[in-house]
Amino acid sequence: MLRHDVSAGDLGIIAPVTRNPDEICASVSEDPAVVQAVLRWDRATPSTWRDLVAARLAAQARAGIPEADRAPLYSGDVEGYLMPIVMRMGKGDEPSVLAQMRQHFRQTYGEHAETVLGFMLRTYAHGGTEKLLASAKAAA
Repeated sequence: MLRHDVSAGDLGIIAPVTRNPDEICASVSEDPAVVQAVLRWDRATPSTWRDLVAARLAAQARAGIPEADRAPLYSGDVEGYLMPIVMRMGKGDEPSVLAQMRQHFRQTYGEHAETVLGFMLRTYAHGGTEKLLASAKAAA
């Protein structure tokens, strides 16, 4: 029997469309809850970071984005946070750096701290986070 409901992607003729984290984050930028969180956002106020991340993650969930693909932050936020840490980190510093990051993220992102930490360590584009990611997975 001939099937007519098979897509080119199902057949492997074309590669599946993938979106990078910035595209995923941007895809919910017009969600009303995200818009409101952006309007309240203040770099110096941790609760506003928490609210913004929560709004983005909830909007992405409503949009059907799988949990593993959700993006709580843009790559610029990730780079701005991790680049100075990675540049200063010495060999063997990973456990203490990770502990400091976790503490800071709990204060800033609350219940989303581990989600943001994992996202940052997985998506940082310049390398140098492999040992931090391994330490985070081992501690989890």
